Amino acid sequence: MLSKTTIATGVNSTAASTAVENSVSPNLPGTKALILVEQFTNPTMTAVVEGSDDNSTWTALVSPGATNITSGATPAYSKTTEVTLPKYIRVNCSAYTDGTVDAYILNAG
Repeated sequence: MLSKTTIATGVNSTAASTAVENSVSPNLPGTKALILVEQFTNPTMTAVVEGSDDNSTWTALVSPGATNITSGATPAYSKTTEVTLPKYIRVNCSAYTDGTVDAYILNAG
């Protein structure tokens, strides 16, 4: 069965979301999983899913780049990428003007 774990939803400002600790199966550190990033409501931002093993030093796991979409579609942008899960994961949004971003871990579990 597919497991869908929320990293963050409704991120709508220039900031990093609260980190999610991957400590429960199927989302254990070192496990392969898909990261789904969706941007809504005319997104104009740069949203990056970041990972950390110490909750202090962060590196980009999924970096779709800057988006500036005015189509009104829901979601306006969606990207799925396979990653090896770190212990901690979060969304960091910069260059924000409009829209929201959601991010999830998708895993068989």
